[in-house]
Amino acid sequence: MMNLLISTDPYPSWIHKLELEVFGSPWGPLAPHEIVFIETPWAYARWSINLVAKEAELLRIVTHPSHLRKGKAKGLLLASDYYFKQQGVDHLLLEVRESNTAARELYQNLGWSFYRQRISYYSDGENAQLYEKRL
Repeated sequence: MMNLLISTDPYPSWIHKLELEVFGSPWGPLAPHEIVFIETPWAYARWSINLVAKEAELLRIVTHPSHLRKGKAKGLLLASDYYFKQQGVDHLLLEVRESNTAARELYQNLGWSFYRQRISYYSDGENAQLYEKRL
């Protein structure tokens, strides 16, 4: 089941645990301009929203390793598109590791377009690929 989490909602412990497992460190509670689409307890997508600029940036999207390739991330992204259209957001942004070909293919299949690269962006020296989508 897909739900929306806002900054005034309690931060779910399962998200904290999933971030530790997947990334090694959690981001923690949401800032006032952030929301999270969640499919408890298997996946979530964390966004930063700027309604004045009519844009949103995908900060993190995570699927539990046991549920990869089961459509969880796709469902979260499609729900996000629908929600943002209703809010008047028309420009979406994200960055992804160059080596993450599965994610890049998913984004491209959902209408995202590559527009720029950040060289040695990540702490390990890997490049970031920047994508955008117009709603």
